[in-house]
Amino acid sequence: ATYAVTTLEATSTGAVPLLVRGFTNQSADLLRIVVPEGSGGAGVATSTKLTLTASGALGLSSTSPGATLAVTGSGIFAGQVTASTFRATSTSEASTFPIASTTSFSVGNVITVAGAGTSTFTGGISAGGLSTSNGLSVISGTLNASGIGILAGTLGIGTTSPNSVLLAVNGPALINGTTTALGGLLTP
Repeated sequence: ATYAVTTLEATSTGAVPLLVRGFTNQSADLLRIVVPEGSGGAGVATSTKLTLTASGALGLSSTSPGATLAVTGSGIFAGQVTASTFRATSTSEASTFPIASTTSFSVGNVITVAGAGTSTFTGGISAGGLSTSNGLSVISGTLNASGIGILAGTLGIGTTSPNSVLLAVNGPALINGTTTALGGLLTP
């Protein structure tokens, strides 16, 4: 059996069991659920568990929700979550999107990595078009993109295996401008 101090029960399937109606131009919260902390009953400090503001914002463990839904703490969703954007604001935790099956993580348009940080792709990266405005570094492993290979600090064009030279070109090349060879051999 469920015991409660107060029970609100609808009298029909079309009745609203609880209606909270604010005053004209209500500025204070419409509803707040709090729980006492410590011992002593009503006279002790409280912890806010739910807030419904006059503007319609719902806060879970938040006294001043800054959005339509504001959750202070972790959340678990058993079903699908749909949003036009997802924004991670933590400066100490990484956002992780684990793949729970053999399918891949798919992005319909663009992944933007902003800031001075780095991104690690442990399973490799494959792209139909890859562009960067701040350079591309491959610290270890291999980058293969339509005959371009970057391997441990070497660059191959027309080859994905530049081996031990810094630049390997396999095939004809057009160099427009002055070419200088220092300490090596340049043959036509």
